[in-house]
Amino acid sequence: MPRHQTLRALVDWSYDLLAEQEQEILRQLAVFAGSFDLDAAESILASDRGDPSQRLDIITALCDKSLIEVVGEADTARWRLLETLREYARQRLEEAEPQAAGRLLVRHRDHYLSVADACDAGFRSSAQGAAQHRIENDYENMRLVGLWQVLTRAGAAGGAAA
Repeated sequence: MPRHQTLRALVDWSYDLLAEQEQEILRQLAVFAGSFDLDAAESILASDRGDPSQRLDIITALCDKSLIEVVGEADTARWRLLETLREYARQRLEEAEPQAAGRLLVRHRDHYLSVADACDAGFRSSAQGAAQHRIENDYENMRLVGLWQVLTRAGAAGGAAA
């Protein structure tokens, strides 16, 4: 439809105005479902280019350009991509760096499995409230990891049966 083409052209135009590092980080952040915090972003963002200490500055710049939005409480910085922009960035990631998409998903999985382990330990201690809060904040990402695990195992089982 013409309006979809216009929207795509507008997003293309905005994306093309970004610096190369901003484009790269936006593409990499597309692996998140829902919101994420700085710790998660640092676990997933893995560029051999650029200074890692600049990542927060780049995320802030992407917020200033309305490509990422700030969510959550004032005491905890969290961000998220709007779903339309997430899908766009995910497409660009797969086009620009097909091998990187898989590596980023593995980093995403590993990060949230460690978050789940920490929450599990929290539920068995006096930190139950903090663990519950963390699960609520990271629910969409943990759900994505669970789905990815199920699909990966189903694919492996299907391949073994064939």
